[in-house]
Amino acid sequence: MEPKISVIIPTCNRPELLKKAIASVERQTYRNVELIVIDDGETRLGGGAARNKGIRQATGDYIAFLDDDDQWMPDKLEVQLGLFEKTPPEVGFSFTAVTKVYDDRAETTTVSNGIADYHTRVLENFKEFLNVTLMFKREVFDVVGGYDEAFPNHQEIDLLIRVSRTYQGLGINIPLTRVNMSREYVRTNKATPGMKIQGREMLLKKHHTDFASDPINLAWQFFQLGILYRNNGQYDEARKFFQKAWKLDKKIRYKLHEYWLFHHEKKQPIRQEDINKVWSSMWNEEKNHIVKSVFEQRVFSDGYPIQKKYIPGGDEHSILDIGSGSGRYGVKIAQDFPKCRILITDIIPESLAVARALAEQLHITNAEFQTEDAMALSFRDNTFDVVFCNATLQYVLDFRKAVVEMARVAKPGGRVILSTVNANNPLYHLYRLIQGNAYPYRYERPFSHRELKKLLGESGLDILAEDGYSVSHTVYRFKSFGRIFKLLSQITNRSIKFIDRFTKRFLSRTFGFEIVVIAQKP
Repeated sequence: MEPKISVIIPTCNRPELLKKAIASVERQTYRNVELIVIDDGETRLGGGAARNKGIRQATGDYIAFLDDDDQWMPDKLEVQLGLFEKTPPEVGFSFTAVTKVYDDRAETTTVSNGIADYHTRVLENFKEFLNVTLMFKREVFDVVGGYDEAFPNHQEIDLLIRVSRTYQGLGINIPLTRVNMSREYVRTNKATPGMKIQGREMLLKKHHTDFASDPINLAWQFFQLGILYRNNGQYDEARKFFQKAWKLDKKIRYKLHEYWLFHHEKKQPIRQEDINKVWSSMWNEEKNHIVKSVFEQRVFSDGYPIQKKYIPGGDEHSILDIGSGSGRYGVKIAQDFPKCRILITDIIPESLAVARALAEQLHITNAEFQTEDAMALSFRDNTFDVVFCNATLQYVLDFRKAVVEMARVAKPGGRVILSTVNANNPLYHLYRLIQGNAYPYRYERPFSHRELKKLLGESGLDILAEDGYSVSHTVYRFKSFGRIFKLLSQITNRSIKFIDRFTKRFLSRTFGFEIVVIAQKP
């Protein structure tokens, strides 16, 4: 008789997604299946408890798990069980590759293949063992127990650490599950940063002996925990874990993360008012020195043409420039699009004074100036055809809120053009490291393309394009250390532009001093 597979789907108030998940089970070519749906909408048991409830109800020889927002390929159970059945008794679990489905693309993962002792691999690479791919022999839960319900996150890794101590595993490097990575999934995902941090810390504490047996891996886990704290704005905690990682494993990336992001920080959390005061002072000093030559600076001459081509040239388009700084971008846009209405804004009055002076020098008549806070724009929803923000987001503490505001005031079909300093430019970080507390801006948070696209996507925007520019500017910044760096900057600029011709601008897009992402409101 064919073995029975119990399929457990926990769900919580997502009926439309659940229908698709159930349909993918019903389409399975392997038919001896018992489907158990655990509705957690009322009881709020949590993922671990809901799956344990399903395990207790299960009568199958094998148990597999599916989330309510993911789907299996039709032959998932047939392929996985067919290979699983051929393994020796010491094999207790199986996992597979997946296809991650984003709004605009799909990516297939690679996992280890074949029968092996995967205990070390489980400790090292959590993402290889996704819950929705797992299949267990029923006896496994009788031996090691179920999910630890105390965990708010990382429950499946805790389970696999315990299972892989006793059983070997079977890896199947075939993508048999479609994992939902859409904006809607990100928006409704209930795993908060705090839950991820708590789950990771509980995991390291509960299985400390396992992790401590490999100091290199333990350092990596500390580093990842530091990243989680950093992303949650808990910088002191992040610094502690970067230091712990460095103590165990002298990888330069651990030390650089400590310095790159936090060396210039004071012990007390910096406030937005402190950042604004720095810029107020700087623009006050510059107000009598701004001239048209600002358009000749390389970071502008490289970046503006790239961004300009994504600005539609309609006769009556309205364009919002957020955080104008010197005003050179907003003023240049006004000059190049004379029939459009340009609103140049900044929270710093001294900045707006500089921008006005620049506009007067160029006799610009289609630009207006207004004081605005990027985190709380005064405009109604769906007001602007283009929302433009160059090199401002890196100085906004609540940058997520600022991006949400950009998306809010853009019209349907309107574009958001967002550029920042590039987190993936190594020379930028080296310069920050050398400058330390002498870095003139005090606070500056670089971003990667991935981070910007995620912020824009989570705000409901569709990504149109991404780019980068002015790799050489990072070299030029070192000019205070010797005239040779100015020459090196010129050489770098010419070399990069030559190589870019044959590589689809790979170097500029990847290592540019600034990066830009263009998005559109549906």
